[in-house]
Amino acid sequence: MANTQLEISVEVSEKDAFHVFETTGSYDKKKNPKGWGGKNSNINHVTSSLISVLPPDSTSPLFVDVYPSFPTDKCIGYEIIPADMGLSTFYPGIYQFHYSLTLSNGYILETSCTFFHSEPLECCIAKKKAQTDLKDASSDLAKKVIELEALLINAKHAACLGNMDCVKKITDYIWTQCGCCC
Repeated sequence: MANTQLEISVEVSEKDAFHVFETTGSYDKKKNPKGWGGKNSNINHVTSSLISVLPPDSTSPLFVDVYPSFPTDKCIGYEIIPADMGLSTFYPGIYQFHYSLTLSNGYILETSCTFFHSEPLECCIAKKKAQTDLKDASSDLAKKVIELEALLINAKHAACLGNMDCVKKITDYIWTQCGCCC
């Protein structure tokens, strides 16, 4: 009785926080046959839940115990701030989120998602842009801002396509060119 298929999504807030949403939802025979309840696992049988986050350029995931806040069938988010994981900030790049929980019968449900955190890059580019006279597109600074904006668009597109190697290369380049931290 563990046909529930976990689903999560991740968003970033303006205040350097990730919001992880469990989007599994409640069972519905036609609309959500893999949701909580019905013929599937019951949300009340969960005994532990954990989110692990693998930050960019890291080989060791950081863990956040989210029980009893998660699981939920209400699509309510769980806020993770850098301090929750012993960090001072969330740097730009690709984050791997892994969500696992254990049921009272010992069965483990798991899911993962990849998230491209571009907010610090967007902030740095915006600061550079504010300091640049873009009316003179031939200036070196204007060319650099235009280049960085175009590259960020390409990185987002590459993330949508799942080309994480490309995202990493672009992110690393923009971060070295930006020269600021938001």
